[in-house]
Amino acid sequence: MDPIRALRRHWRPAAVATLLMLATVAWYAWPSSTSAAEAILTAPVKSGEFKVLVTTTGELRARKFVQVSGPATAQSVQVYQTKIASIVPEGSLVKEGDVIA
Repeated sequence: MDPIRALRRHWRPAAVATLLMLATVAWYAWPSSTSAAEAILTAPVKSGEFKVLVTTTGELRARKFVQVSGPATAQSVQVYQTKIASIVPEGSLVKEGDVIA
């Protein structure tokens, strides 16, 4: 069969398929309203100090700290609970040998 005759017979489905493909490409290529709005958003440039502020929650640990624990042999003498009678306020400076709790 001659390709020209085949094209003459089936030109409508080919035209519809071509239009659908072009419409699909145009749909994806056309910028959306949100991206167009973002492209318009501008601000004047200013020279000055650039401040970076970070706010977070958490716990700080000193560079030099000592892990304090109760008596290591308490369980061997069947003492399972202890009561803290006094404790140094948090952030206080202590020296070696000072009582902290």
